[in-house]
Amino acid sequence: MSAPTIGEVLWGFSRDTLSPSELLEALVQRIENLDEKLGVYVTLDIAAAREAARAADAAWRQGRARPLEGVPIAIKDNMDVAGMPTTCCHPRWREAAPVKDDAAVVQRLRNAGAVLLGKSQMHELALGITGENPSFRTARNPHAPARISGGSTSGGAASVAAGLALAAIGSDTGGSTRVPAALCGLVGFKPTFDRLPRQGLFPVSRSMDHVGLITQGIADMQRLFAAIEERDFKEEEPTKPTRVGFLQPALEAASFETRQPLEGTMSLLVEQGVDVEMVPCEHWQEIAETYQVILTYEAAEVHAEALASDDERARFGDDVLALLQRGLEIDDDTYAKALTRRQELATLLDACLEGHDLLLTPTTSVTAPLIGETQLVIADKEVLTRDALLTATCPFSMVGLPALSLPLHPMGTSPDWHSPKLPVGLQVVGRRDEDLRLLEHAAWIESILSWGN
Repeated sequence: MSAPTIGEVLWGFSRDTLSPSELLEALVQRIENLDEKLGVYVTLDIAAAREAARAADAAWRQGRARPLEGVPIAIKDNMDVAGMPTTCCHPRWREAAPVKDDAAVVQRLRNAGAVLLGKSQMHELALGITGENPSFRTARNPHAPARISGGSTSGGAASVAAGLALAAIGSDTGGSTRVPAALCGLVGFKPTFDRLPRQGLFPVSRSMDHVGLITQGIADMQRLFAAIEERDFKEEEPTKPTRVGFLQPALEAASFETRQPLEGTMSLLVEQGVDVEMVPCEHWQEIAETYQVILTYEAAEVHAEALASDDERARFGDDVLALLQRGLEIDDDTYAKALTRRQELATLLDACLEGHDLLLTPTTSVTAPLIGETQLVIADKEVLTRDALLTATCPFSMVGLPALSLPLHPMGTSPDWHSPKLPVGLQVVGRRDEDLRLLEHAAWIESILSWGN
């Protein structure tokens, strides 16, 4: 299903067994064959991509290739790309004019030689975790097209999972990169808060927005992250963690289909000599509640002018409008108290990390739900789909810790909710500003998962 990895195509380019233009044409053909069904892209600029690929051909021939020379990448449609509109998949901006300047991260990708394929679908205004959009297309899960790909970076994850891009750039305010990566069987990475620049990213929450990255595997993620940070990429040996903590309330909230492979992963870690400890976390539910207060208040600020107009309010999707309405109802004092409480909860999560190299959780409590499924049953309890997808990821966006999702289940397609073919994500969380160490540990876990499979 997937395209070759970034590492594989760079190897081919360097040995002249593949050219950037040949790779691009293969992806264009896949997009023509699959995108109508999957709904991945909002905007494509194939002419500009072909021009960039031809320049990459020449760069490889002339020995001046840059770190991502000729690598095709999809950009979420809440991030500016010069020459393309930024719609955020919201009706107000459906006919928006192309922007003139790149977002900071996009400019760094261009500087590294990447080929920008187009803008990918997303949950409206990045204010949702399912990726379902009533006004634009809903990106479908390539493993099971009747199911969601997750949000809000829905098209980005679907593009990589379906082989319609080699990597995707998105955003992550509560899980919007990690959740779709988990549901689509990919690696999704949210670095430490403000480690990557947010200039040119349309805001959701000024204090919690992160740039996020999606790739097929950790090696590609390390290479992509290095290029965006404008530092040399060095292939490092995976680093074995000594002691990891598994957050108990997150595991207890997981469905059987999700919990089973997570417990198998814990057994693999123990077999390899890693000390795995179950870690209780007081106030776990309160973390999600505090996140919700901050998110909705800050999001309502962003859209205050539109919300004051009846005509503009009518353009918001029902789920997005309901979320923004909750934000309008939060007073300044409640918001200020939530900010103070966030600092206290950050200290609590830091304490959970004490004595551990990593914290682990399920990325989501369930595998990919059906499109339109708003409530789920987990252990005989009804749970909102939003909560089942978001509760384990939002804490680490709220406090800014680096976190990523690793795929556990093998790739495959299945219409069956209970099928082990639906991907499951393992969330791996590291200490603040220790992003590179987190990736090195994740590379080691990825390697033992490969052995286990």
